[in-house]
Amino acid sequence: MFIFCGIGEHCVVILTFFLNLFNKLAFAYRVARLKLFASISAPSQSPGLLAVIAKTTYLTIMRKVILDLAVSLDGYIEGPNGEIDWCILDDDMEFDKFIESVDTIFYGRVSYDAWGNYQPENDANDSVKAIWKAIHSKNKIVFTRQIRNDNNVTYINSDITQSVEQIKAKDGKDIWLYGGAKLIETFVDRKLIDIYRLSVHPVVLGNGKPLFENLKQRLNFELLSVKKFRSGVVQLIYKNEK
Repeated sequence: MFIFCGIGEHCVVILTFFLNLFNKLAFAYRVARLKLFASISAPSQSPGLLAVIAKTTYLTIMRKVILDLAVSLDGYIEGPNGEIDWCILDDDMEFDKFIESVDTIFYGRVSYDAWGNYQPENDANDSVKAIWKAIHSKNKIVFTRQIRNDNNVTYINSDITQSVEQIKAKDGKDIWLYGGAKLIETFVDRKLIDIYRLSVHPVVLGNGKPLFENLKQRLNFELLSVKKFRSGVVQLIYKNEK
């Protein structure tokens, strides 16, 4: 919408009116969304078509948990000794854009200890340093039974499913499930992952930690996109059909 104002002070008044109106509408939307979620989640609420439509609408705007992983051609995410030296991160993979799309990172304790405060070497290129700086600017949540004193991290040792749903219901960007392997296994088993963002690498490890292990049920996915990069990495993005 374009607003042409011949007189400066009238223009300011009109713009102020529309800005105030926009803020009021945005606030009313947030309040209505919270009330809607509370009403359709109440056990006393009888199911109906309106409730189903409302809940479906609400879920479409919830934050998503995204598993972003490098995986070998034979399905491993780590080598037999935890090696990840085979992982490729080239600029055409636009990993920085993915980092920009999230504001929260889920870690297991072991992965957080290894990578939660990692700093690249001094001789690393600027793009790598920028990526790690962006990663460390995110909200970090560690799922563990060991609670520590760390003002930069939120520790969760309660029910994982309930905690994840509460976090997703809050306003914000999407959430990156970083790992490690045990936490990923738990999220896969409980169907807490919304998007699988898998970068298949042109390497066969022969042994190591598989992505899917100890599955208790079949998983079905909807393919959203496929991208090929100059390194030979192929990125497959799937939606989890829950």
